[in-house]
Amino acid sequence: MNRQPEPTSSDFATWRRLVRETRDALSLPGGSCGDLAKAERAAKKAVVLGPMGAHNPFIRLVRLARQYAASTVRQRREQAEGLAEVCDLVEARLDAAKAELAKPRPALRPRADIDG
Repeated sequence: MNRQPEPTSSDFATWRRLVRETRDALSLPGGSCGDLAKAERAAKKAVVLGPMGAHNPFIRLVRLARQYAASTVRQRREQAEGLAEVCDLVEARLDAAKAELAKPRPALRPRADIDG
């Protein structure tokens, strides 16, 4: 069974940047989305929190941010509400994961077969 890697502080920063750039783009639908597109490309390479799948808010955010950047102003206005909801979900998951990682982890018991 494959395990996903633990997210690093860089991954958290990448996701927060995408949320910030998305919210900036949402506040000005007629503006340029160059920074949003850069943040979206960087987020595609970051570790995704939670199970991989189309229902994961991190994956949805990347997909919707890409669509938003490529859309017309009218289409952006139509997509804004759904994109804002996904941003809220991602922020909530990031905050919960950050709090979980801050908790002290139990010490691993020594293993005679490995440690000798």
